[in-house]
Amino acid sequence: MMKRLVIEYIKFLLRYPTLYILVPLVIIFTLSYNIVYDFTVKQLNSLFLYGVEKITLLPTICQGKYVTKLILKSENVLDPQYLAKVQEMKQHLSSYSNCIITPILKFESKRSVVRYFNEMNVLLAYLFLDNLTYTNHFIQTAKTLKIYLIHDGDIPVEGVMEMSKHFIDYFSIQTGVSKIRFFFLASDIIVVILVGSFILYLYLVLANSHRVKSNFRVLSRWLISLFLSGLASTSLITYWEGAASWNLVTEPSTSFTKLTYFLIIMVASSSNLFEALEIPGSNVHKRLLDYYTGFYCLPRITKNLFVNTITVCGMQLICMILVWTCFRGDYLQFISYRLSVISKEVLVCMFIEYLVELSFVAAIFVVDSKQETLNLEEQEGANLISSKLMKSDRGTLAHRLGLKLLTVSRRSNPIIVVSSGLVLMLVVLAHWTIIMPMSLDITIENSNTCIYYIEYSLLVLFIVAVSGLAVPTYNTEQLEFNETVKRFNTIDLTVSSDILRIATNPKTSHLVTTSLDHKVLYWSPLGDPDPIELSCDLWPINHLGINDDGRFVILVSFKKGVIKCFDRKLMKVKWIQMEDSLRSKPKILESFFRKRTVPGFLARKMLRKRRGSDASLSSVNSSVNANFPPPPPPIEMKSHSQEQRERKTNSVGKEEYVMVFQTGEILVVSCVDGSIKRYDVKESLINAKKIRTPRVPDRIVCLTSSADLIVVNIVNNNLKSKQLTIKKANPTSELSSTLNQPTIQAVEFVGFVVKVDGLECQVIDVISGNVVKSFVIGSMKPNTLKVSYPQPTHCRFCGSAAISSFSVMYENDSGDDEEGVIVVHTFRVDEMRKAICLRVERDPREIRCLGFSAADEKVNWFYNVVGYEVTCVNSIIGIMENTSTLPKLTNRMDSSIGLSSLRNRKIKKTNRTRKEFQLMSVSLGSGDTDYYKLLDYQNFNNLWSVYRYGYKSVILNLGNRLEIIYFGNNNLIEYVDDNSLKFNLR
Repeated sequence: MMKRLVIEYIKFLLRYPTLYILVPLVIIFTLSYNIVYDFTVKQLNSLFLYGVEKITLLPTICQGKYVTKLILKSENVLDPQYLAKVQEMKQHLSSYSNCIITPILKFESKRSVVRYFNEMNVLLAYLFLDNLTYTNHFIQTAKTLKIYLIHDGDIPVEGVMEMSKHFIDYFSIQTGVSKIRFFFLASDIIVVILVGSFILYLYLVLANSHRVKSNFRVLSRWLISLFLSGLASTSLITYWEGAASWNLVTEPSTSFTKLTYFLIIMVASSSNLFEALEIPGSNVHKRLLDYYTGFYCLPRITKNLFVNTITVCGMQLICMILVWTCFRGDYLQFISYRLSVISKEVLVCMFIEYLVELSFVAAIFVVDSKQETLNLEEQEGANLISSKLMKSDRGTLAHRLGLKLLTVSRRSNPIIVVSSGLVLMLVVLAHWTIIMPMSLDITIENSNTCIYYIEYSLLVLFIVAVSGLAVPTYNTEQLEFNETVKRFNTIDLTVSSDILRIATNPKTSHLVTTSLDHKVLYWSPLGDPDPIELSCDLWPINHLGINDDGRFVILVSFKKGVIKCFDRKLMKVKWIQMEDSLRSKPKILESFFRKRTVPGFLARKMLRKRRGSDASLSSVNSSVNANFPPPPPPIEMKSHSQEQRERKTNSVGKEEYVMVFQTGEILVVSCVDGSIKRYDVKESLINAKKIRTPRVPDRIVCLTSSADLIVVNIVNNNLKSKQLTIKKANPTSELSSTLNQPTIQAVEFVGFVVKVDGLECQVIDVISGNVVKSFVIGSMKPNTLKVSYPQPTHCRFCGSAAISSFSVMYENDSGDDEEGVIVVHTFRVDEMRKAICLRVERDPREIRCLGFSAADEKVNWFYNVVGYEVTCVNSIIGIMENTSTLPKLTNRMDSSIGLSSLRNRKIKKTNRTRKEFQLMSVSLGSGDTDYYKLLDYQNFNNLWSVYRYGYKSVILNLGNRLEIIYFGNNNLIEYVDDNSLKFNLR
């Protein structure tokens, strides 16, 4: 029942988001209008009703031993004629005292009197007046006027006499002539810097999260709602305390105390804002459902409300203990009361903000996700501050600061936050102690005319009109909550021991694994689920490889320096080769199988022999060029001598295994007899990737330790290397290059390579060295770069190769704060052009097509990803983790003894966490994400790694179990020969 109500609430929110913005805004504005009026409408009315001329009090302060307060009463002491009589009395008493402290008593009209006392400091006005009558928040009449005589001896008047030191200090502070004003000024500057810094921090977190389109718009609306919530809380506490004016509850207040109050509620509510960042994205209705029911069927921000409430109560208790220890008498009573009031204000404000977050703020994020703008930087939620700073020359302070601001993320240390709050509260206590008022026992009568309510109605209409213009009414599409469980298909493979290594090949359904029990298993998941154990006395096995058709399996052991090849067709070891260079345990950066190519003269010779045969009829119109696999042999009977003569010739087309080592050495091992050819690029390498392109020789792109690129071309089965000169406009700065470790990823078929150079990611043409596309990325964990793109098609304008989208993804390195954050940069062109033409950047004369320069970049963030892999159909399949805290364990006793018993006793003192997992499927072309429930979540606690299997599925290594996950039918393998003569674009 509760879930159904939440779903209906979300549907109504998605259908009418503007309504969820206007209604909460009008409610909190109404609650806070009593205070907002004093700072807005009252100031304007003061100018229009009582003139522009402003009268200020020039304080007269003298020294004396005593102060005597004279209380004068009348029907209206603010009458100019009455004040003139008081002026005459002041002149008469001046001979008996050192000085007389009074407000200004000479006025030309009553309008000047009203404006003078209404613009006076509130505490100063209460020092001189009592029995006040307010009309529309303006002091209109007062029945009591208080004047103060400073003297050393007796005076011939009756009044309240006391020592003058406290009064003189208090009056000096209120009039701003005391030296303590420098302390107030310093504290005001500090708190202004803190508030500004925290607002800047919120902006940077929003901008670097890339979850909202307009960071400034979202942040400003959130700050407005927070400000109104704070004022609404103060107004409610005023009614709670039964005070006639909110000033009687909040005074004494300074700029520091007001800004500190706002800073406290801003810090406490910022966690709710960060939780709301999960709303934007695809499947917004599901995200909202998780947002509203993610904490024990309650909104996820409920946890923040509990934590903040406990924190505020704890800080109040600490401050109360300090006050009870340090103060006595009136000070103790006054400061204790003020502490209780400000604590109530903060708690009520947090509750109001909690309700606002569930309506107003959620609607803001929904509207922002639907809003469009012509500003591309704003549309993608860019960090505008960093963008402006990074336009400076590289190496300058502004450019370095821009790079540093890109790394700001959500980080919160509870100890630092609570400690800073306590320090601020100590300064607030110091302010209260210094300016404790003489007395707040003031009688006030309030009344409002119809003008007051007309002004309120006009302001509400103004807010609705402005909100209607700033927040258009979007007709959000109807999103259904499908409660049926979505399904995916799995294949389970179980072994007796944990699996250490897995070797897969997207072109074959077979795979090879090694396990802790020193077994090498050969699997055929689509056929027989039971594996075949390969006879192997080789251990440890440091590297595995399987070829395209699954026939050859390569096993490498560094300890023994052995390379072994197993032939599945013959079901025996084909050869064993010793290699001493492996004993140094070099790191294998890249390894792959390739078919040896046929030289041009031999291809023509073989073609002449095939003429007239049945096998050649199908390829009459074909041509055979160099560097391609030989055609299949003709169907005819051969003699023994002819077979011996052709055996050597046909051996050219056999496979070989290529391994690229970190030392720069390249080993090419023949799968026929195990013979080894050695090559060396003569530089140490960081990374290496193969590139296979139809009708082009195989290439290996190597990234050296100096961040240079070396391209190794395999021509006529020989390796030839050359350094690739990258043609880019600006070199990478030293600071940015230290943020991300250089790495590369191949873009096969099109002959590109993606290179990460600091915070810059470059798409480079391997042939020319031109930088096809360059864009900025965040902080990346090493060896997490991946590339995905759909099957290339023909460009509809020029006929060259084109791709509909291009995605680059990596795992964000945000320290220890957040783990498993995947960032995906996707490039697409408009719907009319359909695809990104790959010829544009290579040929500057091409003007018909759109290339990477015209592609729009979209950045998606995925959180709590335990493991994922990119498939060949331009999608991501991964596992996400949702952790929820369970109640503490009871004090039960276990019968176990020893180390197990000690472990159980330690667990009883901590909270248990339950890990729930869900399957994530992302379509990179459109950005759509689907989530699937994993009921048997215990089996995913030990996810070791994820590998690509086939062209549309992945395989999960779960320790002693392998699980293949795919969608749709079980046709998981689509074999395409990369070097085939007939490779048609689709």
